[in-house]
Amino acid sequence: MTDGPITPPHPKGGMVPAQPAAKPERGRVKHPRLWGVLGWAATAVILGLIVAAVLTIVLWLMFRGVWPWHDSDRLKVEGIDLLKLALSVVAGAGGAVALTVSVLKQRILERDAEGQRAEAAAQREVDAAFRSRYGEAATQLGSDRAAVQLAGVYAMANLADDWPEQRQQCVDVLCGFLRLPPPADEALRAADAKIRTTIGAVLRDHLQEGGAWCGLDFNLIGAYLVDLNLIGARFTGRNTFFTGAQFTGEVTSFAEARFASERTSFVEARFTGEVTWFVGAEFTGENTSFVWAEFTGKTTSFAEARFTGENTWFDEAEFTGENTWFDEARFTGKTTSFAEARFTGEHTTFDEARFTGEHTSFDEARFTGENTSFDEARFTGKTTSFDEAQFTGNRERVFKGAVVPQNALNGAHFAVEP
Repeated sequence: MTDGPITPPHPKGGMVPAQPAAKPERGRVKHPRLWGVLGWAATAVILGLIVAAVLTIVLWLMFRGVWPWHDSDRLKVEGIDLLKLALSVVAGAGGAVALTVSVLKQRILERDAEGQRAEAAAQREVDAAFRSRYGEAATQLGSDRAAVQLAGVYAMANLADDWPEQRQQCVDVLCGFLRLPPPADEALRAADAKIRTTIGAVLRDHLQEGGAWCGLDFNLIGAYLVDLNLIGARFTGRNTFFTGAQFTGEVTSFAEARFASERTSFVEARFTGEVTWFVGAEFTGENTSFVWAEFTGKTTSFAEARFTGENTWFDEAEFTGENTWFDEARFTGKTTSFAEARFTGEHTTFDEARFTGEHTSFDEARFTGENTSFDEARFTGKTTSFDEAQFTGNRERVFKGAVVPQNALNGAHFAVEP
């Protein structure tokens, strides 16, 4: 089911939904408190210094002859011997302190090692619990019962939220389900469609602004998607692939979505639903491609969409639905290409669109529908070319009020002359 190392099994027998697993506690295991040990070490050091200081003062007083003993009983010590004795006392006290600190340090290291072992053991238990949940959710997704599969969708999504280290793998499993072909049996298609729509809803909810899944990669190559609604989704991972995907159902919506991935691909995608909605979508990644894509539903709208990445390609894309709208779209990247694209629907409009990138090409594009309009469009980039493009209307009507470079339309063909 997935491209990853673990493939969810597909048991032949039915299963009942597993009870929700308790979330394992994450985080570091607390080390034993060492403040008491450190306190004893500090106390030993201070006492040692006090003893050494007191002994030194006493010996100094004896040497000065001010000790309150009778002169005949006064301790007679030569100055040099007294100095040696004082140094010996201080050295002895220092040695005792050093020994105490060394012992306490060893105890600290032993306790720290014990804490690390406990933490590692606890983490192994947490990882084992996550792996168990993963296996259960994958098994549910591989069931032949729709209710069990639905439980598996939510179980896998919850696991992805709880397990950041393997979040990508969990999402890959959900995407892998969408890449499976739909059942051949018509009676099973409705249930299968419900599962796919549910996965789409889970993706949408987790891909809103600030969502934990926004930065992941999405491999939906060849996916079969039913009524996909990713309105407002944010794709900020490195790759977002819908290559060869089939978008079916009544409505497919990417309205207000943001595609910031380095590569966004809808190459050879097929949009067959009644409505395909990219209204207000933004494509800011380096490369955005709709090459060979097919839009066959009644209405396709890229109105107010923004294409700001370096390269935007619609080469050989086909727009055969009744309405195709690029009104007020903005193409500001370095290269925008609709070369050999086909617009055969009744209405195709680029009204008030702006092409400000360095290169814009509609070479060999075909506008064969009843109404084609670039009213008030602006082509202000370095180069604009409609070489060998074909229009069924006349130039004045198609480009009414448009700003087009003088030579951009020289190679275009208009079926109806002015």
